[in-house]
Amino acid sequence: MNDDCCRRCGLTCSEPAAAIIRGEKTYEDCRIGQHRVRLSIEGLEIPMVDFVGTVLCNNMLSVAKELKGFRPGKNTVTIENGGE
Repeated sequence: MNDDCCRRCGLTCSEPAAAIIRGEKTYEDCRIGQHRVRLSIEGLEIPMVDFVGTVLCNNMLSVAKELKGFRPGKNTVTIENGGE
């Protein structure tokens, strides 16, 4: 992770990483994975900072809202690719 990118918890990424290595914190304490947008590729979750997650979410919602049946604030949008 880029220290300039995160800081959701007020720390750089290297500070909590060092605490995890020392056994003072766990990966679950990191806030980077605690947001509403999740992306996985081949089952591997891709961590994203808030800005990237927001951009991804806004792009997908802008497409979904044009589709018949979309109800703002009422839908969970899931996108899966079963192959190319």
